[in-house]
Amino acid sequence: MLNKVGTHDNLHHRGVVIGRQTCVMCGINDECVNHLLFSCGDTNYIWNLCDNWFRVVLVHHNCAQSHFLQFEHPCLKKVRIRVWK
Repeated sequence: MLNKVGTHDNLHHRGVVIGRQTCVMCGINDECVNHLLFSCGDTNYIWNLCDNWFRVVLVHHNCAQSHFLQFEHPCLKKVRIRVWK
């Protein structure tokens, strides 16, 4: 949520120059936190595996803040407890 993951766009913003600019997972899109964690096809596959494993149906947002804030809703208390167990 604080956008501190060492993705290409964050490193570039901090003055670190690296050769690779594309996502380390898919190799297609530019690498940023939101793409890497939420909109990349490879990570979507992992999220879906987790959903099936925990037997939950969640909305997969395209930004970290929206994704994690969805778990703060009171009606999801049982889901949070089950996931963390």
